[in-house]
Amino acid sequence: MSTFYFDLYYAGDILDGYNEDDVRNAMAALFKTDADRIASYFAGRAEVIKLKVAEITVARYQAAMKAIGAELIVVPAGNEPPVVDAPASHEPVAVDTSSLSLAQAGAELTEQQPAAAVEIDVSLLSLADDAAPLQPSRKEDDPRPPDTRHLSLAGDAGRKTGDAD
Repeated sequence: MSTFYFDLYYAGDILDGYNEDDVRNAMAALFKTDADRIASYFAGRAEVIKLKVAEITVARYQAAMKAIGAELIVVPAGNEPPVVDAPASHEPVAVDTSSLSLAQAGAELTEQQPAAAVEIDVSLLSLADDAAPLQPSRKEDDPRPPDTRHLSLAGDAGRKTGDAD
């Protein structure tokens, strides 16, 4: 059975619901070091956590990092880590909401637009007279009456023609 190996990196990516300070402190405790020594992990570039980790051990690292709110980067051993373009910033973005307002409950949120009139050219169409059939009847389409010569009434079966009661 062959074993696959992976390299583990971290680039400062923080999972939703976590803040950077808490992740820094938790990571320092996880790696048994101080927060200053792990500052490079939050500089916006992929930093090595551990190289050539057996496949079976990767899941433990991922679970531990996820538990503290950090997203681990896993690449096959010997491959380059992904390039992070900008430093990871997890500060909330301020959005000006002063021009926004809330609609009343049950209010129509979109304006009703009248349906555009559709022009259909009917100049080539004509209607037949009321009495005229829409499709002429063809003789071969008329059903023939069923053949009933082989049928008899039960009361007539034993009677001969000309017998008197």
